[in-house]
Amino acid sequence: MSKLCPHLSAQLNDLRSTVSKEACKLVCLAAKKGKEKLEQFCEKLISGGSLLKIINSANRVINENGHECILTIIENIKSPKIIPKIVDEVHSKNNAVRNKVAQYLRLILDIYEDHSIEKHAMSIENGINLAIGDANGEVRHVTRQAFLIYE
Repeated sequence: MSKLCPHLSAQLNDLRSTVSKEACKLVCLAAKKGKEKLEQFCEKLISGGSLLKIINSANRVINENGHECILTIIENIKSPKIIPKIVDEVHSKNNAVRNKVAQYLRLILDIYEDHSIEKHAMSIENGINLAIGDANGEVRHVTRQAFLIYE
């Protein structure tokens, strides 16, 4: 799988929405079927910036498919190693990205086991503190929900 990662990253970042959409579908399917076996592979796609980069895309099709892909990875892989990279995106200048990151954070806090997120508690707390004071009302709302789960 490690040999596929650079090629799949290139396809995820492709400017043609059809190519990117199919690559996202492939990653989603792999995450659903492979579960924890593909943890390292999915971490590389998120940490390498491929998936987090495409949710910042101006192309709505690419943007939404990347969002669905990250949600599927969070739900099925449950890797705490992706938490710091996701929390780092709270600093994004794009409102839509910050909103999606708040959704990811809420989902992580909701479905991950407590012992798996303890290592990243400071990172999560910092992300919540930043997002709770965001200029966007939707980001603040979703972050408040994440905070209530975190308590």
